[in-house]
Amino acid sequence: MSDSLFTVLMGFMIVMGLLYTFTDFKINPVLKTTDYESPIADTSEAEITRSVGATEESKPEQADIRIQSVHETRNLTTKQEEDARDRNENYKGDEEGEYIIIEAPRDNTRSVNVTGWTLENRWESEKVTIGKARVTIAPGRTDERDITLKPGDLLYIMSGEEPDDWFSAHINICHGYFNSYMKDDLLLPIKNRCPKIDPDLIPRKYREDEVCWEEIQDQRVCRPAEDISPLVSRECKDYIEDLFSYTSCVEQNYMREDFQTGRWMVYLDVDDPLWDVKNDGIFLFDTTGKRIDYKGDF
Repeated sequence: MSDSLFTVLMGFMIVMGLLYTFTDFKINPVLKTTDYESPIADTSEAEITRSVGATEESKPEQADIRIQSVHETRNLTTKQEEDARDRNENYKGDEEGEYIIIEAPRDNTRSVNVTGWTLENRWESEKVTIGKARVTIAPGRTDERDITLKPGDLLYIMSGEEPDDWFSAHINICHGYFNSYMKDDLLLPIKNRCPKIDPDLIPRKYREDEVCWEEIQDQRVCRPAEDISPLVSRECKDYIEDLFSYTSCVEQNYMREDFQTGRWMVYLDVDDPLWDVKNDGIFLFDTTGKRIDYKGDF
């Protein structure tokens, strides 16, 4: 074979080898400026989760509801009456002083609607259904809505008679004003944490009236105005009495994000206590009849 022919054959074999190499092992461009398609565009969300966050475990959904506690208050009787009750073997409780606290744990991942759930005692002699509650959503507007407990919310279920229409309700930051009105009838007083009055919302004529303005500043929120100085005008006095009230508080604060608190209250108005304070327990069932929790002696 001549040298020239050998050289041609070797060249041909080299070229074929290079073609074979580059067709089996494609070189992708480092940067493509048009028609770019994400390498995970056709990948399922589950596959992405496994590949990208393989070391992270997703938090499971949690929506627990618990009976935090069952109570009988002692603020309705004297010490002598309490002692007599404790010695009486037939004493089972007092519906006017009984209340149950339902809790939505803070680590819940969603809210839970408990309207329609039921409470039943150990002996199945008393059974009640959790109803709806009033929710103040604007001045002069209160709607009856399902009780939906957000993480951390508490529902106080009172066995006794409701002292006023305002108390089977979602408690808001203005409810403290009712403590003074209903102090002899409230089973559980509401915390006095009413918001301060914004001076910018007070008409200029009252702020520029030195005597009136000083009297406004001397009053305390969460209770009706009291001991108003006789030196103020009649107009100022009427304004102060309106200003320190539940209605005025709602008008000024209902748009706040924290207007609704994490506390609900419901009165059942039952004729007998739900459970025997000495030997009983309480079951909580959801709307499907599933037992959610229990508390007491079993």
